[in-house]
Amino acid sequence: MRQPSSLRGSTGELLCSFFFEVFCGMRAFVTVGSTQFDELIMAVDDEGVQKALRGIGVNELTVQYGRGRYRMTTGRGNVLNVEAYDFKPSLHDDMIAADLIISHAGAGTMLESLRLGKRLIVVVNESLMENHQAELAEEMERSNHSYAATVSTLLDVIKRADFSTRVPLPPPNSEAVPAVLKEELLLRDLGR
Repeated sequence: MRQPSSLRGSTGELLCSFFFEVFCGMRAFVTVGSTQFDELIMAVDDEGVQKALRGIGVNELTVQYGRGRYRMTTGRGNVLNVEAYDFKPSLHDDMIAADLIISHAGAGTMLESLRLGKRLIVVVNESLMENHQAELAEEMERSNHSYAATVSTLLDVIKRADFSTRVPLPPPNSEAVPAVLKEELLLRDLGR
């Protein structure tokens, strides 16, 4: 949770972290990763979407637009205070600082967001052919880990989202891959 720099490292830090969402507002992070997904960026630049975000307590929006050509209006002239950029060496700090992540349907971004315990809305790019990302986003929603949306449904998903009903992603099973490899190698050895 992001806090005003004047409160970091002081007794005010605890107070602000407790009341952050009520008094300081939430931060949303929008990411398209290394792709071009101008439709998503245009959707979050829409006044109605920004008002819906404001309605759930968001007052700061950081947007990573990747290879896209569309550039948002930044600064405090919007419904929300908006910061935007194309790429950074790592998105991790922005993800950590966010209370809500609105993401393209890349598996890596989805999993990292959920592993960080973030509220997540996954927006599927419907223009992609053979869109396996849609299947993953829909399965994550069916499993109550995140919400799935398209550009055209994003506003409605923001308005109806109840993140208290979402369940954390279980920790990764670090023994699963070695067990499968061991079994495969054993079966191969037995077959010789």
